[in-house]
Amino acid sequence: MCLHASVLSLSFPRLISLHERPGYFVPLATLPSHAAAGLASANTSDGRTLLVLANFWGGASHVFAFAGGALTKLQELPTDMAHDWEIARLSDGRTHAIVANYGGAVSTVYQLSDPRVPPPEPLPPPPCSDQHAACRDWQTAGECAHNPTFMREQCQQSCGSCAAPGAGPFVPVQLLPTEAASAAHHFVVRTAGGPSRDFLLVAQRRVALFEFDPQAAQWRLFLQTNATGICEFASCEAPSGEAVLVFAQWHAGGTFRTASAVYAFDPAASQPLQLLQELPTLGAHDAECFTVEGGEGSETLLAIANVRDDASQRVSSAIYRLDGRALVEAQRLDTVGAHDLEPLWAGGRRLLAVANQGDGTSCNASVDVYAHAPRGWELLQSLPTGCCVYVHSFRDRGRLLLGAAVERIGSEPAQADTYRTDSLVFEWIEQTY
Repeated sequence: MCLHASVLSLSFPRLISLHERPGYFVPLATLPSHAAAGLASANTSDGRTLLVLANFWGGASHVFAFAGGALTKLQELPTDMAHDWEIARLSDGRTHAIVANYGGAVSTVYQLSDPRVPPPEPLPPPPCSDQHAACRDWQTAGECAHNPTFMREQCQQSCGSCAAPGAGPFVPVQLLPTEAASAAHHFVVRTAGGPSRDFLLVAQRRVALFEFDPQAAQWRLFLQTNATGICEFASCEAPSGEAVLVFAQWHAGGTFRTASAVYAFDPAASQPLQLLQELPTLGAHDAECFTVEGGEGSETLLAIANVRDDASQRVSSAIYRLDGRALVEAQRLDTVGAHDLEPLWAGGRRLLAVANQGDGTSCNASVDVYAHAPRGWELLQSLPTGCCVYVHSFRDRGRLLLGAAVERIGSEPAQADTYRTDSLVFEWIEQTY
């Protein structure tokens, strides 16, 4: 059964005046990146905050840590067109970092070293070789430095860039078979009287769902779906406690005018995914489910980032309200190529950060930060970033931080050097009067 959303309000947000602001973000740090595609964070057993940055190009992603108030590179992890990182804090105490590799045939699961859980058994290093007979000559001629992207991937042995992780806190423990993976999403299903179950959705050619086996310490394929063109997921909880999953559909049947499916999920059912609703979307690139405080208590909202229709990237994104098992459209946000969303709490308010990539002709775009109010979402601040494709909030030593993964700078057509840029970290400053 498909239930189509009805529109409650199509009003667009107003700008919050200075004296109403709960606070604001200021630039804090930069992260060298190469076509950055995603960010995730984890905390170590000794209280350090780690930030993992996905680089689509360059053959490696990086782990950063705070040292003396600044972010420094701590570890290099081999990746193949990394499109997303997901941190899964598992029910048995382990922390996994899963990279969605758009390239290659596998995505890697890393475990964060932690003395409180059984030590990980690392994977053996993969074979290392050159793909071209001329690699050694090219290396002698200095091509490893002059053309690093190609040489790191095609001449690994000659350039010393074999795909083995550098020393650091993350240890590779499993390879998931994937094809053109673009995202991974961890969620937990709590069962009455039984242990919680950890699941992992992977967006690839056809969406795959894995379940974590704590006895074997491995992810096992739970089911393979026929869903295609999916870019991201959201997991919500209905008032009944039922798990609700949203598949954000980017492209289907040659068009960006898509239908993002909403499912009820019951792992014990013969058909675990039951279609509840299809939301009309435009190149949906992300979905986030979260709660806000309303006049009658908390309510659950779903935000969907729409990138484009078949003609333009100047399309609005949508906020829905969960009413029982149905999602009802509540408000539109004025966005430009919106790639990602991040709900967060700051200054006692629920905020929503939106990564605008741009209109497809220039990167003079921003991360727009909205604040929730009784009359709807209001624009709090616009942070100039360039072509930002991902936003992630995290905390370090009590500070609220917002990371922005910047894909590139400059205008179309994109040049190779425009993808070598800095991603950004902002710090929240509480407003005082």
